[in-house]
Amino acid sequence: MPVAVTWGKGREELFTRDLCIDLQRAISDRSALDTKWKGWLDDYRAPISTELKRFPWEGASNDTLPVAAMNTDPLLARFMTTLHAPANLWTLQPMNERWVNVAKPLQDYLQFVDSTQLHMYDVNYRALLEFVKLGTCILKTGWFYERQKARDYAPDGTLFDGERIISRPFIDHVSLFDFYVPPEAYGLQPDEQGGASWVAERFWLRLPEFLARARGQEPYLPNYIPEAVQKVKGFEEKRQEVGEAKRAELADYQPSNLSRIEFFEVHTRYDSTGKGNLDDIVAVFHLPSRTLLRAILNPYRHGKRPYDVARYFRSDSFYGIGACEQSELFQTVLSDLFNYQKDNVKLTNAKMIAAKFGANVVPGEPIYPGKVWMLDDPSKDLQVFSLGEINQSLPQLGAMVQNWGERRTGLTDIQFGNPSQMPSRTPATTTLSLLQEGNRRFDLSLKDYRAALDGVGMKLLQNLQQFLSEPARNTEAGTALQLAVMTLGEPEGTYVAQVLALPVEGVESGIGVSVTATSGMVNKEIEKQAFLALVQLQTQLGAQYLQLAQIMANPQVQMAMPFLAQTAQQIFKGMTELQRRLLEQYDIRNPEDILVTALAADAAGGTAGFPGGAGTASGAVPGAVGGPTGFGALALLGGVSGGGF
Repeated sequence: MPVAVTWGKGREELFTRDLCIDLQRAISDRSALDTKWKGWLDDYRAPISTELKRFPWEGASNDTLPVAAMNTDPLLARFMTTLHAPANLWTLQPMNERWVNVAKPLQDYLQFVDSTQLHMYDVNYRALLEFVKLGTCILKTGWFYERQKARDYAPDGTLFDGERIISRPFIDHVSLFDFYVPPEAYGLQPDEQGGASWVAERFWLRLPEFLARARGQEPYLPNYIPEAVQKVKGFEEKRQEVGEAKRAELADYQPSNLSRIEFFEVHTRYDSTGKGNLDDIVAVFHLPSRTLLRAILNPYRHGKRPYDVARYFRSDSFYGIGACEQSELFQTVLSDLFNYQKDNVKLTNAKMIAAKFGANVVPGEPIYPGKVWMLDDPSKDLQVFSLGEINQSLPQLGAMVQNWGERRTGLTDIQFGNPSQMPSRTPATTTLSLLQEGNRRFDLSLKDYRAALDGVGMKLLQNLQQFLSEPARNTEAGTALQLAVMTLGEPEGTYVAQVLALPVEGVESGIGVSVTATSGMVNKEIEKQAFLALVQLQTQLGAQYLQLAQIMANPQVQMAMPFLAQTAQQIFKGMTELQRRLLEQYDIRNPEDILVTALAADAAGGTAGFPGGAGTASGAVPGAVGGPTGFGALALLGGVSGGGF
C-alpha cells in the first residue's frame, strides 16, 4: 500500500514552488518542438490545400505529395507484423534451475493477461505509429485499482446498487504531447546516465470524474487532500463561469458539461524532510492553481518509474528522429517539382489564340471543338501558339531528389517488395543478401523498441507478483489466481499461482524477459530456409544423441570403462551447448523446447525441477500436495531438499 510523504517543516511549500518552476520551464522550452511535431503530423496527413496559390501565377498547382506517409506506413506494417507474428509477445527464460518448470507456464499466463486485459496489439499500434512518425514513444506500465458505483443483479433477478472493483495491470501508450522531461535529460530513470530528475505525465479529467476519483481510490492510492480538492474545484468552477460569461455574448452559444481539467502526475526524487535523504515521490499536481493534490512514495516494489522510452533514431537529446522529420525536406521539394511538372503539362497542352483587332473575336469568346470562326483572312487574323514547352529536366530532377530521399530514409524499392531496379537474372541469394543488408537499418530501430518492451514485460511480472500476493489489500487477488489455475490447468496453473501468491524470491532474480519477435530481416522465405537447415541438423544430431545416451545408460560400460561413459557425458554436454548457441544465432527464442535438456542436465551432474526441488530428469515435482488450486503445495516452493527460492 502506498505511503504518503512525510514533509519536514516548510518542505511541502518548497516542493510545490519548485514543481511549478520546473514544469513551466519544461513546457516553455518544448513549445518550439511541439510546433514542429504538429507540422510533421500535418505532413503525414498531406491534406489537399484549399489555399489559392498566386505564384508563379494565380491558380497555380498547390498539391502536397504524401512522402512522409509513404515512408511511415510500410515501416509501421513491418514492425507490427514482426512483433505480433508469434502468438506470445514475450518469451521467458529461466535464469537458474529453480525456475525451469515455472518459466513456460508463466509465459502462457502473460499471453492470457495480454489477450484479456492488456491488448498489446492496440497499445503497440498507437506507440509504433508515434515511434515511426515522430521518432519517440513512451510506454507506461502500472496497476489500475478503482472502486466504482454500479447497478447489479441479485440472484432473484432484481436490481440493486452495488460496487464494482477493478484491479488489473495495465500498459498504456503516453502521447508525446502529454509527457515532459527536463530539457537537459537523456533518460527516464534517475540512476541512468543523464537520467531525468523528474518526469511528468499530463492527464485530463472532467470535474465529476475528478471528484469521484478523489473519494474512491482506497486501498492503493490515498485520497486526495480534501482542502486541495476543494481549492481545485473552486478554481475550475470560477474559471468556467468566467469563460461562459464571455462566450455567452456569442450568438447561439451552448455551454458544455464536458470541459476537462488539466493535471500532472509527476515522478521525482526529492528531499522531503530537509535532512539530505532523497525520496522517490509520485505527486499529482494542478498547475493553474498551483495545488498539490497528493504526494506518495513510489508504490512499486521494483523502485523504478513506470515509464519506458523507445526511439526510432537516437539524436543528441532525449527525443529521437522519426520518418516524418527525415522526409520533411524531400516532401517539400518533391511537392514543388510535382506542381511545376503539373503546371508545365497544363501549359504545354493549353493552346493560346492570337487575333488581330477587328477579326470578329470579342473578349470572352467561347471556345469549343468544332467552332466555326468567321474571319476575313484566317491565315492572318487568327493564330494558335503554346504558352510553354515540355521541360525534360523536371522529371530528372525529381528522380534525383527521390534518390536522395531514399538514401536518407533507407526505404528503397527492394524494401517495398518491388525490386524493379535489379537485373532480370539476379540470383536469389543475391536478392536475399540485399534484403538483409537493407533491413539492418530498420532492425536497429526495432531493437530499440524491443529493448523498451523487455523492460515493460519485466515490470509487468513484478507488478503481478506484488499486487497478487496481497489478498488482504487487493480483494481481487484470489479471484485472479484461481482464474490462472483454471486457465492453465494442472500443474502449470499451480506453479504460476504459487510464484505470484507466495513470492519467496523476486521474479526478476530467476526469470529473463525478452520479446519473442527477433528482427525484420527474417521474411517468410528466409525463415523457411533457416528452419529447413535446422530440421536437417536436428535429424543428424538426433542419431548421435541416441548413441551417446546408450553409452551413458549402459551399466556394463559404466562398470568396465567408466572413462568412456564420462567421455560420452562430456561430448553430450558439449554438443548440447553448441546447439544452444547455434539456435541463438538463428534467433530461436525457445531453445529449451528443441534441446535435449533433461539428459543434458544429467550429463552436467545437475537436476531438473521446480524452484528448489530435486526433481527427476523429466522435471516432475515430488511431494506436491494440496487441492485443485495448489495453494497448500509448499513442496512446490521448497522441494524435498528444502532449498526454496
